[in-house]
Amino acid sequence: MNLNNKLNKLLTITVYFVMFLFLLVFFIKIHPLIIYDADDWTYIASHREFIPLWEAWNPAKLFPETLMPICGSIATFVINPIIHDYLKSITIVTSFVVSTTIILYILMFVKMITKRFHLSHNKSMLLGVLFFLFHFLLLLVGQNNNQYMFWAHNVNCYYNYLIPNLLNFIVVFYFLSREKIDFSISSLKNIKSGFLLLVLYIAIFSNLFCNIILGVFAGVELLIKFIQEIRKKGFKLFIKDYFILIVILISWVISVIFELSGGRAKLTYNASYIYGLIKCIKNLFYSLLHNINSLIFVLSIVIVIVFFILIIKDKIIKKNKKEAVLYLRFILYAFIIALYYLLICPKIGPEYILRIEDVFGLYSYCLIFIFLCLVYILKKYPRLIIVFPIIICYFAVEVNGALETFKESNSQNISPLLCEKIDIDIINQIKEADVKGLSNVKVYVPKNNTSDNWPQALYLGKRISHTLFKHRIIKREIGIEIVPSNIKNIEYNINN
Repeated sequence: MNLNNKLNKLLTITVYFVMFLFLLVFFIKIHPLIIYDADDWTYIASHREFIPLWEAWNPAKLFPETLMPICGSIATFVINPIIHDYLKSITIVTSFVVSTTIILYILMFVKMITKRFHLSHNKSMLLGVLFFLFHFLLLLVGQNNNQYMFWAHNVNCYYNYLIPNLLNFIVVFYFLSREKIDFSISSLKNIKSGFLLLVLYIAIFSNLFCNIILGVFAGVELLIKFIQEIRKKGFKLFIKDYFILIVILISWVISVIFELSGGRAKLTYNASYIYGLIKCIKNLFYSLLHNINSLIFVLSIVIVIVFFILIIKDKIIKKNKKEAVLYLRFILYAFIIALYYLLICPKIGPEYILRIEDVFGLYSYCLIFIFLCLVYILKKYPRLIIVFPIIICYFAVEVNGALETFKESNSQNISPLLCEKIDIDIINQIKEADVKGLSNVKVYVPKNNTSDNWPQALYLGKRISHTLFKHRIIKREIGIEIVPSNIKNIEYNINN
């Protein structure tokens, strides 16, 4: 390895390490991921089998509902004995897992544009850093409730939505990073193939909002290959050559069928489907008009317009059909996934389309298309790369802007320090009852203006008791009655 290659490798490691370190600090200290509401306390110590479960509450959410309790156990039995802080241990492990997944997502994106567009390593890295920053800037609109693309509603949603979203994109990038992708049954022949099947399994059986990312990729890829090759190959050979894509698509359909059998699917939006659909469309346009950073929006429009001018001028549709089809793919991905979200959100709730973790696939596919347009422009005018360090520094400063505050990752968007104080108070009340040998206890929590007192829901008692017992914080499960109290609101200065 010559000196230049060594320096490039060192630079790559440094860039990814700095991004990873930033993410860890962001999720541990700046906007910490703290378990807070009833769902967080439920699933951090829940247990389910590693298969889809017919008519369970979430039949096909296999991946998030196994990963979250595993992380809870690592935090409790590995990290907590070292730092002696139960809540902080869960924050550290969750932040580590989220940060690692994000870095793999960025890494695979860089690998994809490097391999498919034959970019130099340094150019790809600069684009990767800019791609990373855009995930923080896209929804930064100068208010105090800014979502960002790595935001989720609570800790449970990081496991249920963000991590599965990223995993599905990692798989898509993996496939697209190869110029000649072998989807045939004969490609499955070693331990590497076994790991690929495992990743496909957990990606598909994760979440209906997330596995559509991979489902759309497989569907569009199959459609394109079918149009191009079915006459030449015949049906049997076509199935053999694209076996993996067919399995992905069939598995996705199975995951949908299983999920429709579940208890969660039965809790549908009360209004009519048409009314819900109209509201979803309004919410989507509202989100696009009011929640998108104006600078990023204008810059993206300029990039796309310049790209289309260049491809018309270069006549790539005639000259390079393979490259034209690649861009067409991402337009189809974004269109189909937008249609999919608009079809399922009216059944679940029109407000879901406003939450970035639920529609991550749409925003990310659009963002990827914009960056592919930028790649084409950069290949056409290579000297533009000289302004990228300045642009990256500018956007990095914007991410750290003093006037904007990113939205907190808890269901009330309150200070994480306050979440921690409330959690500690609840735990201490339960631990005190445990020490006294009580079998039942009233636990006083802040009063919230929701029918079930969410996020400290009236049904929290049994769930938190089970979690604290399983994590050896208390010696036995205790009967807990949750009592909303205005006194706690005064104590914590909470106005509802």
